[in-house]
Amino acid sequence: MELNKNNVIENSYDKLFFTEKKQTKDIQIYCLNNDTGTGEMRCYNLLEGIQLSYNTLNMQTTYQKIEPKEGMLQIDHCLEGCYEFILENNEHAFLGRGDLSIVDLGKASFKNSCIPMKKYVGLSLFIDINVAQKSIDKYFPYGNIDLHRLRDRLCKNGAALIIRSREGINHIINELYEVDERVKLPYSIIKTIELLLFLSLIEPKDTAQLSSFSEPV
Repeated sequence: MELNKNNVIENSYDKLFFTEKKQTKDIQIYCLNNDTGTGEMRCYNLLEGIQLSYNTLNMQTTYQKIEPKEGMLQIDHCLEGCYEFILENNEHAFLGRGDLSIVDLGKASFKNSCIPMKKYVGLSLFIDINVAQKSIDKYFPYGNIDLHRLRDRLCKNGAALIIRSREGINHIINELYEVDERVKLPYSIIKTIELLLFLSLIEPKDTAQLSSFSEPV
């Protein structure tokens, strides 16, 4: 099985500035530091085109101006704390404990973001759709996972979609926070495929649309 050789996170956030970058055998560590606090992203390479990041943010905001990136999908899960972001069209999203967000980075133009409690713990999946689709077709052909169709359906009405906390999602994802390091890589790949299969079954009634404001908030 071919693991990810390309840095999907850096491709997704092309001009995002990290205070420090570290590399160990299996982990890439990105450090964030600004006037409001500090944060860390611990990233694992999964299949080619997919990276998993464990995020610990003790700061009020991580916002930096970045350009939309076509063909990139970001899936976030909140374990502790909360996170908010505002898009250029004044759509507003709130991600709380147990919630999941799916963001089409090709559509997303962020205006601002904040961490109200100055604490956010969660994970992110960064997916290069074209590259990841080839990996999934090769190693999991019977899953019939179509990332383009998944993105187009879930983000049909905008750049982002929120799925509020529910047992099905938490059952899949919570185990990723506790998995033994000795089996973290293969286990994370299996859980990622399981999550994508779950998302392929999500119906519109199971999701929450973003709120819109006539004026910036």
